[in-house]
Amino acid sequence: MRSLFVRAILPALILAACDTPTDSPLNELLVERAQWQAQGLTDYSYVWEQDGFFNSFAGQPIRLQIRGGVLQSAVFVATGDSVPGPLTWFPTIDQMFEQAIAAAHGQTLHAVAFDHHYHYPVRMDLDGPADASGSIRASELAPAIVPYAFRYSRSQAAGMLSRGE
Repeated sequence: MRSLFVRAILPALILAACDTPTDSPLNELLVERAQWQAQGLTDYSYVWEQDGFFNSFAGQPIRLQIRGGVLQSAVFVATGDSVPGPLTWFPTIDQMFEQAIAAAHGQTLHAVAFDHHYHYPVRMDLDGPADASGSIRASELAPAIVPYAFRYSRSQAAGMLSRGE
């Protein structure tokens, strides 16, 4: 029942609560974010890439690993080498939504596109400081396969095993 509420009813309530027309980028962001959150994905990886913004990582695809909603690693797709610098430079999908919503409020979001299966932003075109506009892309999202035993406490898993579950 909760899943039905989150997937079907919550996006409709969000649309009804907004003052702006339903085709606005902000409304689309809120609906897509609700659909993303309804899936409950906290363990996944995806490829992040940025063009523009005068960034040293521009044009270099980086695979990000997220566990428990927290970024755990960033590696260059081309080489498999760890990306130097703090992980806080790179966003989780939830943080990409926050960035897009802030940009929509600040009128610096030119366009956003979403994955039709997982409902995460696959491209955001943003204005930056003078001559520093750019795009952020996300692709190849893959939910992590968490071993069955790690989803439950030791006593829960033992009880399930004894019952043949």
